[in-house]
Amino acid sequence: METENSYCDAKMIQIINNLRDTRIRKGMSQLDVAERAELSRTYIYKIEKYKCNITVSVLIKICQALGVKVSQIIPDETPEEISRADVFQYLTKDMNEKEQNTVLEMVRICVGLKNTI
Repeated sequence: METENSYCDAKMIQIINNLRDTRIRKGMSQLDVAERAELSRTYIYKIEKYKCNITVSVLIKICQALGVKVSQIIPDETPEEISRADVFQYLTKDMNEKEQNTVLEMVRICVGLKNTI
C-alpha cells in the first residue's frame, strides 16, 4: 500500500503541475480558470499549491476550462505493481458510491468507444 500511495501522490503532483503549466501557457489566470470551471479562485490556488486533493470531477471541470483533454494532463506511464483499480480508488476517494459508479460507467463507455475506433 505504501508504494501505491507514494505513486499516486507523485502522479497527483504531476497532474497538478501539468494543469498549472497549461494554464500559464494559455495565458490564463487562476481566476479565469475558476470562473470557467465554476470553482473558486481560492480552490484553484489550493490545488496548485498541493494544499488539497483534486477529484476526478474537478479535474474534468478544470480541463474543460483550459480547453484540453484530460488525457493531455494525466501522465501515461504506470508501473506494473500499481493496478488501475488502485489509481481509480485514489482519484475517487472523495466521491460517494453513486459518483464513483458514474465515473466507472463513463470509463467503461470510453473504453468501449476506443475499441470501436
